[in-house]
Amino acid sequence: MPGSIPVLETRNIRKAFGGVVAVSNVDLAVRPGEIYAVIGPNGAGKTTMLNLISGLLSLDRGEIRFRGERLNGKRPCDRAALGMARTFQNLQIFGNMTVLENVMVGRHLKSRCGMLTAALRLRRAWQEEQAIEEAALRHLELLGLAERRDDPAGSLPFGQQRLLEIARALATEPNILLLDEPAAGLNQTETARLGDLIFTIRDRGITVVLVEHHMDLVMRVSDTVLVLNYGEVLAQGSPAAIQSDSSVVDAYLGADLDDA
Repeated sequence: MPGSIPVLETRNIRKAFGGVVAVSNVDLAVRPGEIYAVIGPNGAGKTTMLNLISGLLSLDRGEIRFRGERLNGKRPCDRAALGMARTFQNLQIFGNMTVLENVMVGRHLKSRCGMLTAALRLRRAWQEEQAIEEAALRHLELLGLAERRDDPAGSLPFGQQRLLEIARALATEPNILLLDEPAAGLNQTETARLGDLIFTIRDRGITVVLVEHHMDLVMRVSDTVLVLNYGEVLAQGSPAAIQSDSSVVDAYLGADLDDA
């Protein structure tokens, strides 16, 4: 069961681009072991919020805390070192590198050897590189990509490229994983497998924040759902409560949430 102390908190956060307020006074509290979904119509501010949490954008106002530590002003690499990883709505893989090398890039965050040690090819640098490769391969096995380890990442089908990006994020050994529309472009079978994977990630002790348009997936896997509309919190609660909230249905232009 999720713990009682939030692993991630935002307090009154705000971000505007010129006269357009993308995120306004958003408070959330994600507890350890939780699968926390953020949904909303296009332009609701979902990806902007993830960019604020991960440090790609700076806050205009408010505060973000991760495992009790204030993140304001910290760079994305600093947040990653603290145990935060994310994927992107638009794939961010290195197409000319192999599948294994892509995951090793993520694993190098845990590297202890400096550039000089690596350049001199000292024994401990070689041993560390071997350990990084072995850890990366374990994550490929988890995602079902081990057989493609030596293939160029750009040669993978789109659905497998999505999984590769998740494998690279997991290779950083995060405490929390931010997934930005991971089901985008996936077919029904791939989306179902993604849901199973999200449960597996949670069962490995990693908290998940999921931004997603695929409502079948959201309602299946989530513990808590936050609904954004025009940058503000419209509703928050269990999947069942969100599905029965008339204001949420109205925000989706009256569509059935299962099809939104």
